Amino acid sequence: MTMRAAWGFALALVACSNAGDRGDDFGGPCTPGTTVPCTCPNGSMAVATCGPDAVFGACPCPSGTGTTGTDDGNDTTASSAEVSTSADDTVGTTSCTDMPRYAGLVADQPSAWSEGAQTGLAAGDAKCQGVGGDHVCTYEELVLARDAGELAAIEPGTTAWVHRTTIESVGGEPSAPGVGGRCVDWTYAMDMLADGEYVEFTADGPTFVLDPDTFYDGLDTSHADPADLPCAGILRAIVCCRAACE
Repeated sequence: MTMRAAWGFALALVACSNAGDRGDDFGGPCTPGTTVPCTCPNGSMAVATCGPDAVFGACPCPSGTGTTGTDDGNDTTASSAEVSTSADDTVGTTSCTDMPRYAGLVADQPSAWSEGAQTGLAAGDAKCQGVGGDHVCTYEELVLARDAGELAAIEPGTTAWVHRTTIESVGGEPSAPGVGGRCVDWTYAMDMLADGEYVEFTADGPTFVLDPDTFYDGLDTSHADPADLPCAGILRAIVCCRAACE
C-alpha cells in the first residue's frame, strides 16, 4: 500500500470536547479522510478528521476548546511527540498520572459497534461504562498505559481494536490518523474501503499493527488492506479507559 503523497486540507473551525462528545461533527465541507491540525487548551496538538459526511469531527482533546491550524497542502510530517497530549496536567491538586488509565476490556466485538440506539464510537464509549471506564482508549492512551504496566494482566493472544487519533510512524513514514484506519469510526463491517488498526497482546507486551494509509472517501478501494488490517469477519476486544483526572 502506498502513502498518499499529499493531503487536501480544508480550513475549518473545530472545537475539542470531552471524551463522551468526541463523535460530534461540525464545520464546513471537506474531503472525507483528510485531516487538519488542531490545538488543545494545554497547548498540545491533535488532528481532526473529515468524516464520511464531509464535515470535520471534533478535535480529540481531553477537555475544553481547541482551535484548528491551517495547512498549505504540503505533506503532513508531524511526529507523535508534536501531537501528544500531556499526561502531567492537573485538576486541583490531583495529578493525571495518579490514576490508572486502563479500565478493562469488552471482549469479542465486530468492527461495527452498537449499543442500544448508539452506533460507532459512541456505542464503544457506552460499552466501556459497563467495565468501569468512560471511553474507548485512544492509541496514545494505550501507549501510556503500557508504559505504566497497566496492560500486563491482559491475556496473551488477545487482540483489540485501536482507535488512533495521532500521527505515528508506520514503516518509517508518518501516517496521519483517519477513519480509513478505524473501520470508519467503527461503523464499517466490510473490507473493500477501510482498514482496522489493532493491537495484539503477547507475553512480551502489546504489539501494534497500524495502517500506513488511512484515507477513506467511500469510493476508492486502493487504500484498503484486508489481508493485514481487516474490518470484516473478525472479533476483537475494545480497550476501555477512564479519565485520568476527575
